[in-house]
Amino acid sequence: MRQFFQFLFLVTPQLAVAIELSNEDLFFDAKSVTISISDQVEDGCLPQPQSVLVSTVAALRGNEFIIVDPDQAPPYTPDVRVTALGYEASQDCVVLFSVVLARNVNAIVPNSQSLPETYQRTPVVVELVIYESLLTGQRDGMQAQIEREANNAVADLRAAVDRAKNSVQTNWPLLWEAASTARDDED
Repeated sequence: MRQFFQFLFLVTPQLAVAIELSNEDLFFDAKSVTISISDQVEDGCLPQPQSVLVSTVAALRGNEFIIVDPDQAPPYTPDVRVTALGYEASQDCVVLFSVVLARNVNAIVPNSQSLPETYQRTPVVVELVIYESLLTGQRDGMQAQIEREANNAVADLRAAVDRAKNSVQTNWPLLWEAASTARDDED
């Protein structure tokens, strides 16, 4: 199911426009990201999870993403969440590998117009599944297989952000212009 989020865009101090962006479009400005890894692999099937993190960070940087420390990240910085969940089964390893791009947003609470303004918005985490793969194989090759999948996932992440940029540039040029101006001011 494709989700849409209403985005309040302040054109000028006197003019605000509400637009609806798909969950993918919400990541059109994902240039700086944080990264987290969840290693839930048992039975020695992923002996060096830190190596997956290092290779994912290298792939992100190679695709022009800036990695930001989560403690130093500005609010609403997207998070690249890498998850590996698996175990040994019948002498082989089975691992579910996924990469999700997540971002906190302030969402308007439906039918909340009668509430005080402070209760009309709530924080929501929007997730965009970038990559999912079920991996099977021998224990001694699983580490390398997961690292290859991480590189594939980063390529898909780059493509998703590029699609979102193109969509916003085409469908919401004022939003694109405002975001570009804000980025230029930060640099």
